[in-house]
Amino acid sequence: MPHHTDTLRAALETDTPFESALEFAKRLRDQGMRQEELTHLYSKELLLHRDSPDERKWNALTDTLDFIVGWCSQGNALYPVPGQGSPP
Repeated sequence: MPHHTDTLRAALETDTPFESALEFAKRLRDQGMRQEELTHLYSKELLLHRDSPDERKWNALTDTLDFIVGWCSQGNALYPVPGQGSPP
């Protein structure tokens, strides 16, 4: 998973960290990464940014985690949410 960490960190350095982090999460999901693994990857990176002066990275990670775990509007979750059906 080290290369995933590097790629996630590169996504956070872009001009659009949320969009880049979310697209990377979607790519990993589409490649077969389980929800628990993806949650762990993003949560681990989040811990490194909790005291960062750059709130954009923190926000990108927390917002992407919302999509990973399903704490978002119906149909936007990256993985099936019980009672909501599966994402498109």
